[in-house]
Amino acid sequence: MMKLSSNLRKLMKEKFLTTKSLSAEIEIPEGTIKTWLSGSAPRSLEDVRRVAQFLNVSFEFLIFGNEESLERLNNRKNSCDLILHLHFGRCDF
Repeated sequence: MMKLSSNLRKLMKEKFLTTKSLSAEIEIPEGTIKTWLSGSAPRSLEDVRRVAQFLNVSFEFLIFGNEESLERLNNRKNSCDLILHLHFGRCDF
């Protein structure tokens, strides 16, 4: 299950970031970050990658909370199916 909301909240707290400051640093709308923090699924995986890069964590860690999930991604025929189908019921990024 996706843990973006809790992982992002924890990392922002550790790095003393507000939604406004994170938004300004990575040029993603503050509303987008607030939406993720509320538990909504991201519309752009590229934005999630940018946040992960800025926070100096892997994309997989930010989404799932551990690196073991990367192995599951690699074992799947299509990572889009794993991420988007399980969490959003679609594959359209």
